[in-house]
Amino acid sequence: MPRYPSVSLTTESQVVKHGAVDVEALSPQLVRIRDAFLELFEGAPARSKGELHRLDVGLAVTEAGEIAFATGNTRPSLTLSLERRQRSPSTRSASAARSVPAKEPVKEPEVVEID
Repeated sequence: MPRYPSVSLTTESQVVKHGAVDVEALSPQLVRIRDAFLELFEGAPARSKGELHRLDVGLAVTEAGEIAFATGNTRPSLTLSLERRQRSPSTRSASAARSVPAKEPVKEPEVVEID
């Protein structure tokens, strides 16, 4: 598994190397965090007053190579952005579907055989 250096910047603007981060190990952590926040989107009824349209969450990678929430003065190194998609046209109400004229059936071309 590829491992990449983990560094931080000191108050004296010096870069300090801490170790290495396994990028593939971050993926399952991000998936769990994403799934937990997606429940917020799915739980709110459409068109409610408290409808959530977009959520940006600041995350950081710790020295141990784990995902953590960036709080206080911590600068996020990753941003997880979740946004509600607009409904597809196939989810229109029955009354809206009736107001759209039906398409005419496709006519098959006439076949002429020539000997």
